[in-house]
Amino acid sequence: MRGAVIWLGALSFLAASAFPGALAAKPAPTNSDAVELCGNGGDGDIDVGIDACTKAIEGSPPAPQRAKLLFHRGNAYVFKEQYEAAIKDYNLAIELSDDASVPGFWGLCRAYRLKLNYDVAIGYCDAAIKLNPELGKLYAERGAAH
Repeated sequence: MRGAVIWLGALSFLAASAFPGALAAKPAPTNSDAVELCGNGGDGDIDVGIDACTKAIEGSPPAPQRAKLLFHRGNAYVFKEQYEAAIKDYNLAIELSDDASVPGFWGLCRAYRLKLNYDVAIGYCDAAIKLNPELGKLYAERGAAH
């Protein structure tokens, strides 16, 4: 089945949309707050999450942290269906990653699957599975691309 797979990070966005009052105006994050805000998806506001990730990335963190920030921003772009931006971030995350790039390859698999480019998606899923064959969500993502 080629249905949409909802990733856990999206749940916070969906939960926040059910309580619009919770999204009252907030002060702009400082650079130190940006990393946390990026990681938790902008507290339910995708654009806030993207802006926080961008601010944190521009702060020139060490490569492993920058890779994680790029992965989180890529996830937000996927949620907004901005797949090319997500693919760019996932590729940069892979280049900078110190954890064998499993999150980046998984993100690429998902983005290409959602773009309906199934063969490329399966290739990225296979690459991630080779790095971590114990991670079940990789098989689920690959199955969705078949």
